[in-house]
Amino acid sequence: MKRELLGLTILFALIYSMNALCQIKDDYAIVGRVIDEATGAPLPFATVSLKDKSDGTVTNPDGEFNLFLSEYKLHEDTLVVSHIGYANTYMPVKEALNTAPLLFSLSENVLELEEVQVQVERLDPKQIMQSSYDALGSNHNTQPFISKAFFRDLRDQNQESSYLVEASIEVLDPGLQTNLSSGNEKRKMFYLKGVRASNNYINKLLTPVLDRHNFLRLGLEHNFWARKMKSDLLDPKKEYQLEDVVFKNELPLYVVSATDTAAKDALAEQHKDMRFEYTHRYYVDIETYAIHKIEYTERPLEGIYVGIEGPYPGDTLFYSKKGWSGIYEFDRYEKKMYLRYYNMNYAFDVVNSKSKSVYLDVKFNNVFIVTSIETDKVKKPKGIKMNRNKSIVRQATTYEPSFWENQSSARLVPLTQKQISGLERGSPLEEQFSSTPNNK
Repeated sequence: MKRELLGLTILFALIYSMNALCQIKDDYAIVGRVIDEATGAPLPFATVSLKDKSDGTVTNPDGEFNLFLSEYKLHEDTLVVSHIGYANTYMPVKEALNTAPLLFSLSENVLELEEVQVQVERLDPKQIMQSSYDALGSNHNTQPFISKAFFRDLRDQNQESSYLVEASIEVLDPGLQTNLSSGNEKRKMFYLKGVRASNNYINKLLTPVLDRHNFLRLGLEHNFWARKMKSDLLDPKKEYQLEDVVFKNELPLYVVSATDTAAKDALAEQHKDMRFEYTHRYYVDIETYAIHKIEYTERPLEGIYVGIEGPYPGDTLFYSKKGWSGIYEFDRYEKKMYLRYYNMNYAFDVVNSKSKSVYLDVKFNNVFIVTSIETDKVKKPKGIKMNRNKSIVRQATTYEPSFWENQSSARLVPLTQKQISGLERGSPLEEQFSSTPNNK
């Protein structure tokens, strides 16, 4: 009898403990906002992560973030909020969990180039980029690893959010490959854990453009990842300039800009009434030469850039490219650099060829945010293996509300109120998501 009572006591204790832990896990959401201390302006793409761990997220355009944690031991960890050019802010996770919502004010931390006591006079920008290229193998993981991530594809029409696709993804990455010959590189493998889509309010004229590409694949397989790394960093046709030194995570970084003069000349020859900005910018660790951030900008400064995807049927409309920009930012984990996020923006107008009036104003925004990294005992992830040549939303067969309700798995990044307002013009997003994405 005593043994039976003891067994029941242990059983009830285990059930109570499990229920308590589940409740704690449900509350493991750190919610807040990051702003500039001096101006009060929101800081988009500030990193919110756990010190010395890969778990993290970034802020949305309004500086808002949600960080979902799933392990009880995380109470012992430290939250780090960082942004290039600003001093870090730290907070114990235990304190952060008990405060909602959080507000982090980051102070600017930028030094002029001449104030930094480094031997910059002995380095020219090309030398910095050469050193960065030479150090790729030591700075990046050359072994397979898994990135758990969140992907959002948001399209605006006439300055209003009009279509949304979201996906939870695991990426089996072969690691950085150098000295590749044509055709022998290993490709990333993408596994879709969950996909959902809103109603589509984009003009049907653009449907072929929207459905043509897999934007996740295009964003993650940009040329600096593989065979063309050297030509991207060390292009003899580019003009390099050492612009500044800034701080990230209390580390000084060179800021090197590279202007693609060949591309500018080609565009200028093709469109003689135009001036272009065509610039890459690299943020390079002064000590290790690791690249922490890459920015791309291409935009016309004057004139109309007629894109290659026009004219539209009937020759009454044509496609006018307004430019694109991209940011890739990396963080160090286990002494190696891993992608934290990328953000791509692409804008164009559909213009009436006779009146030159804008028929449609369109903007695509793709953001991919790595929420954790796995480097030990790497196995093929579970999920739907992504078709690389098909848009993500066309690959989803079902919508599982229970998956998206489990925030510790989905790791969502909040939409802004303006984005929600545009998307919910017809019905709440939850009702829109409940439809099968394939039918969007």
